[in-house]
Amino acid sequence: MRVSLKSLRSRYWWAGAMGLVLAVAAWLRFYQLGSLSLWLDEGATVLFARAPWATVLGLHGPYDNHPPLYYAMAKLASLVLPEAIAGRYVSALAGVLTVLVVYFIVAALINRIAGVAAAALLAVAPLHVWYSREARFYALTMLLVAVSYYLLLRVVASGAWRWALLYGIVTALAVYSEYTAAFALLPQTALVIATFWSNRKTALRLTAGAAFSVALYLPWIPAIGATAERTAGQATPYLAVTPDRVLTSIRSVVAISGDRSFYYDSNGHLGSVWEAYPQLRAVFLLTLLLAAGLGGWALWHRGARPMLVTGGLLVGTIALAVVVSQRVPAYAERTIIYATLGWVVLVASAFGLRAGAARAVGAVTFLTVFGWSCVSLQGMLVNADKPHWAALAADARGARYLGFPVVAEPAPWGSTIIGTDRASRLLVPAQSRSLRSARDNARSVAGRQPWLCRSSWRGAALGAAHLSQPRRRSASHAGAHRCRPGRCLGLHADSRRRLRPLHAGVRHGGEPVSSS
Repeated sequence: MRVSLKSLRSRYWWAGAMGLVLAVAAWLRFYQLGSLSLWLDEGATVLFARAPWATVLGLHGPYDNHPPLYYAMAKLASLVLPEAIAGRYVSALAGVLTVLVVYFIVAALINRIAGVAAAALLAVAPLHVWYSREARFYALTMLLVAVSYYLLLRVVASGAWRWALLYGIVTALAVYSEYTAAFALLPQTALVIATFWSNRKTALRLTAGAAFSVALYLPWIPAIGATAERTAGQATPYLAVTPDRVLTSIRSVVAISGDRSFYYDSNGHLGSVWEAYPQLRAVFLLTLLLAAGLGGWALWHRGARPMLVTGGLLVGTIALAVVVSQRVPAYAERTIIYATLGWVVLVASAFGLRAGAARAVGAVTFLTVFGWSCVSLQGMLVNADKPHWAALAADARGARYLGFPVVAEPAPWGSTIIGTDRASRLLVPAQSRSLRSARDNARSVAGRQPWLCRSSWRGAALGAAHLSQPRRRSASHAGAHRCRPGRCLGLHADSRRRLRPLHAGVRHGGEPVSSS
């Protein structure tokens, strides 16, 4: 077969463009991947990945509220990588591959330039970048959801049995990775029903692939029942659906704002464009409406298939999460992260408009959305932080020289060190209910009145590593004792001079500390 020089150059151009997009996506996801400490849920990933293979695969029953596929992948990666960051590498690789799959989806639905645009927008999407750098299952599940949609399109286009079987396998794997994948997968039913009107033979093969997926998932159904029974009484208010939470999640998907779990700094200011440029919020909203309108117009002219795919990913995912969360709370930015796929497809679809003027406006709108995504991404990455487990370990190591038991609790906005006082009231009394509970636990263990100190973002407020044996409180100090929340006050003057911080730049915060 002869290939023209023009066709060859075109292929090299698209390959080069996608190579650049993938290089940027990989850099954003892999660069300094282990710089932030693991937080509580990531620690659970490491813990579960240490179990024997039979346990990790769930052969002995469920051991977590989530299915086992991601933990098995993290365990596999830990065979060649340090276990503390093996799960993060799985997520980062899945995030990069998702960018590539999005290109193929949009290229099949619209054209190749729209595919490159959608891949570039996903590469800098803050919500996707954050969870591609975390040792949890959201990035892997998003990859499997994207591959499921791509295989669905291949089945509709070709009607081949091999694509239908692959579609069933990948769809089952997506739900083996995370239950909330169903929020994005169930809207595929609309495309299957629409296919019955045009090609019943293909629709029957699609149905067979979906049935094969259900059959593959049947062995895990008893584990779902056991998990539901075990967690029936657990309160999860942080996953309850509210109008404010829905609006926040939508702003996260379109990259203009987001939740404080990934947009914050040490002063509590969010780093997204919505907070950085409040005077431009009207412009942001108008641009969102214009991008949605132009993308919807382009999809309308392309037929029902692109509209059903985009609508299923964007609107269907959020709507199903809202409905399900009315009964079982499961709504958060991370549980609807799949809607980001629909958003990038919608915005990039403007490159499929045939009218020159409309296509130019669509390109400007895309560049605007791309620009604010980059600004929000920069704000997120520059201020990124997680609970300081390493610093807390150093704090606890120093506190042992004081000779009393320590109960510690890390949080992104500080650490809590709770101990029982022997010589002087070195630590400030607990203020919040959660800390009072921890204080009571410490009292029951030590049999003495415990006190606490909240550490800073980047250091320890309890700098006891170089503190000599504590001196007995003098009578004069007892009357002059003053404590303020968030401050290590009440030290004897001599002891305070001998106190050495474990880390430079210690700052004390007064924010209440709660468990992650």
